Amino acid sequence: MEQRCRGNARMGKRRLISMDLIVRNAVLVTPSEIFKADLGVSGGKIRAIASHLTDSAPEIIEGEGMFLLPGAIDVHTHFHLPFGDTFSADDFYSGSVAAACGGVTSFIDFATQGPGQTVAEAIASRREEADGQAVIDYSFHAGITQANRETLREIPDLVRDGFPSLKLFTAYPNLRVTDAFLLEVLEEAKRGGALVGVHAENGDWIEALRERFVLGGRTAPIYHYLSRPGFVESEAVARVVRMAKALEAPLYVFHLASGEGLDAVAAARAEGFPVMAETCPHYLLLTAEKYKQPDGERFILSPALKEEADRARLWRGLACGEIDVVATDHCPFLLKEKKGPFHLVPNGIGGVETLLPLLYSEGVAKKRITMNRLVEVLSYQPARIFGLEGKGSLMPGKDADFVLLDPRVEGRIEASKQHSRCDHSPYEGWPLDGKIHLTVSRGKVVARDGEFLGRKGNGRFLPRKRSR
Repeated sequence: MEQRCRGNARMGKRRLISMDLIVRNAVLVTPSEIFKADLGVSGGKIRAIASHLTDSAPEIIEGEGMFLLPGAIDVHTHFHLPFGDTFSADDFYSGSVAAACGGVTSFIDFATQGPGQTVAEAIASRREEADGQAVIDYSFHAGITQANRETLREIPDLVRDGFPSLKLFTAYPNLRVTDAFLLEVLEEAKRGGALVGVHAENGDWIEALRERFVLGGRTAPIYHYLSRPGFVESEAVARVVRMAKALEAPLYVFHLASGEGLDAVAAARAEGFPVMAETCPHYLLLTAEKYKQPDGERFILSPALKEEADRARLWRGLACGEIDVVATDHCPFLLKEKKGPFHLVPNGIGGVETLLPLLYSEGVAKKRITMNRLVEVLSYQPARIFGLEGKGSLMPGKDADFVLLDPRVEGRIEASKQHSRCDHSPYEGWPLDGKIHLTVSRGKVVARDGEFLGRKGNGRFLPRKRSR
């Protein structure tokens, strides 16, 4: 499809369209091609792609020497997430500003049931928080924690109303569901056209290990990892994969961190089952050695960082197509909150502004993955899997969400220069090859060279079609 659209854009004469914006001489990247062209935008949509557009436009952007990519879609954020008596550092405004400055043009957050709450009520509450705040387009996954008949009956309505992706937990005492209920959700979701995603860790094992360490006075950051080692994740991943296979139901594994967990996903895919996996930049770039540092609390998140062998396995899986999506699990907390015994430290780190820069610098520039693969896991697959029609591709008729990335510019990550309200970054001082020069959302420039140019509340809620 990508190649056919490109070819049509170059064929014969075409009717002149009054463009709002034209990018000239950029190198366009799709999942299958890389080619130099002009791109024209009108009415917030991509209208033309050709080797030389003769149309006029009030705004002309010179893209010589730069890559033009579809905007990244971060399908895993946690803006304004409650944790104990605090919230994650970014709300829907600051988090989406950071996203836009990093080349992200859409995000999917979570609307998770509280005690006694329906999923519909959770969604209404989260939409109220985001509406009028987000600066880029957004949607929500439906988080299911209340294991009852009423919740199961809501699933068809969720799909109808534009929320075709669900999230369930096998860990956390106040969030986890039983295997029996998870099976029922998988069955109902398959029937109704929804996609079930799972935070897969063995909650019983985590609680037993954590209790042992805490009672023994072993509460340093490294014990966070030791209470959530690789086998805690891989056992749960293998278990939920077996459930999905038994029902022939589609399954999405959130934030995959372990090599053995990926092995279970890859084996199911090789057998033809629709099992999809997401990983995050921190699992590709950081290891549990971080917990041994004096400031190891900064890296406490769940699933925990794993070993070097896991990191290497994830890169291999990303390169060969075993991993479908890279997302951030963006959920940072302030430094003053990331103190104390490991079991009391809020779980989460930031990353929405560094997602695209890091994956280009560490993936493409270091030849771990191709440019086409970068576009596939950050844009095309997130849109396809989660039903974001109009997003994720450089094609006439699609939303004009795109990024200009300049590979000639080098930089370094500094939390003080980023737009998150968090006061630290897990990647502080990290060198970068390449820089996000421009971010365009529905035809409007929302960020240029790290400066936010958009408008509060400009983001639209995106009802989604059935996931596929």
